[in-house]
Amino acid sequence: MKNYAQNQPGPIERKARKYTAIGAIIMFIGSIIFSIALKSSFSEMLLIIIEFTVVGALYGFGICFGLRDMYRSTLKGAAVAGEITFWLWIKKMLRRDEHMSIMTFPLIMLSIGFGLTIGWIKGVFKGVKTIKEERRSVAGVVPPTAKTAPSKRKRHPKPSASPCLPKITLSCTGGEYTGAVLNIKSGDKIILGTDPKFCNLVFNDKSISRQHCSIICKPNSNTAILQDTSTNGTYLSDGTRLKPHNPTEVTLPCKIFFGNKPESFEIK
Repeated sequence: MKNYAQNQPGPIERKARKYTAIGAIIMFIGSIIFSIALKSSFSEMLLIIIEFTVVGALYGFGICFGLRDMYRSTLKGAAVAGEITFWLWIKKMLRRDEHMSIMTFPLIMLSIGFGLTIGWIKGVFKGVKTIKEERRSVAGVVPPTAKTAPSKRKRHPKPSASPCLPKITLSCTGGEYTGAVLNIKSGDKIILGTDPKFCNLVFNDKSISRQHCSIICKPNSNTAILQDTSTNGTYLSDGTRLKPHNPTEVTLPCKIFFGNKPESFEIK
């Protein structure tokens, strides 16, 4: 399931790729126009195109996640520049100095540019962190158990073997993740929905609830607890709708599907 999730980017990563591609395409076209206007040689044109395209891709990625930060940083920069300009004009009124009026416009533009840059940098770091969290949530948040090194001295008798827990799988039989299989440990809670912060399996369809439903497999038992927390509902194979926010115990194997959606699953 982890390899499958890495090959299938989530909705946040797809949005980031879209903005990155748009920024790269815009700067690619701009670099060609700029090179033609400068009448550059072929090597110079190639260098300009590569530089502009890379900058455009990075800027598009930063805008995707840092647009609000760019607004805030720009407003703060403009406010600081306005305050400095106000004191410069007061000083100009008290003391005649023609150079102060020339400094006003560059000062404002410099402050706005600094704010845009700070917001863009925040967006890049936020985007990288968000995509990593989404990939981890899609692949499954339960980390593998580390193998402990055997002790060199074994003076005590070997403990009796513990009973093997049943192997439980969640198979996607229809919808966005058709064919994917997610292994579940007994006692683990699996959440399905569109919110990458809380869900183990993230969907791109916005009509699916943020936390659509959850599945808990009971230890040492052939049953599971299903809980619906959605708007459109979660249904069993016989058409019975689960009561919202009411845990329901079902016997495995069990099939479920989302209301008015092609997403269907089998727990066994």
